[in-house]
Amino acid sequence: MIKKQRIIFVSELFYPEESATAHILTKIAGQLSRDFDLLILAGQVSFDRGGDKGTPPVAESHIIRSWAPGTSKDSLLGRFTRFLVLTLGLGWKTLKKSCHTDIVFAVTNPAPLLLVLAIIRKIRRFQLVFLVHDVFPENAVAAGIIRRDHLLYPMIKSLFDWAYGSADAVITIGRDMSEVISAKISASTYKITMIENWADHPLVELIPRNQSMILAMGLKDNIVIQYAGNIGRTQGILEFVKVVSVVNNDAVRFVFRGSGALSNSLQKATQSLHRFILKDSYPRSDQGRVLSACDVALVILAPDMYGLGVPSKTYNIMAAGKPVLFLGPKESEIYRLIKSNYIGWAFDWSEVDQLLQLIDEWSILDLPAIEKFGNRARVLAESNFTEAAQLKKFSTLFCNLRQTDR
Repeated sequence: MIKKQRIIFVSELFYPEESATAHILTKIAGQLSRDFDLLILAGQVSFDRGGDKGTPPVAESHIIRSWAPGTSKDSLLGRFTRFLVLTLGLGWKTLKKSCHTDIVFAVTNPAPLLLVLAIIRKIRRFQLVFLVHDVFPENAVAAGIIRRDHLLYPMIKSLFDWAYGSADAVITIGRDMSEVISAKISASTYKITMIENWADHPLVELIPRNQSMILAMGLKDNIVIQYAGNIGRTQGILEFVKVVSVVNNDAVRFVFRGSGALSNSLQKATQSLHRFILKDSYPRSDQGRVLSACDVALVILAPDMYGLGVPSKTYNIMAAGKPVLFLGPKESEIYRLIKSNYIGWAFDWSEVDQLLQLIDEWSILDLPAIEKFGNRARVLAESNFTEAAQLKKFSTLFCNLRQTDR
């Protein structure tokens, strides 16, 4: 029997966590386990865990957990501490377990791990692949964590540009992200492969409006615009609330479901605004019910997030047959997706007047027209963003990287 080449997955989050990153990495692992041996180096199960997650993609004996303190992921200090400890732990395990015949595959979280893996690669001479979900340090600037004019910023950026460039392959999840990464590793653009995220399989169940949670919330006579997901720093959620707080259309209600670093700030910002309804986070198993509980699904990215992140929730929104209302950088991936496929409405932050005009004009009589955008979104998810098709692209990439004699 010919021995399979080994891929070492390195990620803070993995099965049975429920975050988008953990879910995506777990699916990729399941796909690649068909052609490769896998070793998973991940953090301890700590948060976002629901009930039974079914069968893991690899045997538990092939998953090695690295301890990290159980600090709050919503606190900057807590998250930094966790990232630092995880980076040291996962880096040390990679150094011990890897050899020159391996492919090391890492997602860009925690960010300092990229630097450590790039250094270890010099020692172990393995092939290195990065899956980019966040672009550091640029995303930290967009989130207001680091200032671009800080004395250390050029040095930090140079180090991370070197780390990205040291990889044998870099996988991006959007066209705008490919452009940003290309600028960081300009001499090695051939290394970049774009593989978008996907809608979960089986596709999110289509639930008619009159059977959805809209009725239970007492909103059957309203146009329900819903944001469901992380209430974080890079989404521009508080800025969005400030923009739409002047909406005079009493037919519209804004529902926010989720939790995150800005949950308390969001609560304070909306407490005197009757058109805003806040709900807690939800398990992935409830995703179909939650995504169906609106007429329009809201996706937001902060103004400076061009190329720095692609909201993965968009693809399941499409699968749920809901139109997307996007506010974010012009020509970013989701902006382009909506504009080119007529699956909703996309606005740059410089176009908020047009956004407000659209929302102010909506009434319950517009539901049939709104639903047509959602129907197109469902068709697009079924044809272009299935789980099987996107995962096959990972198999193709790694099989092309495979070397039988190094």
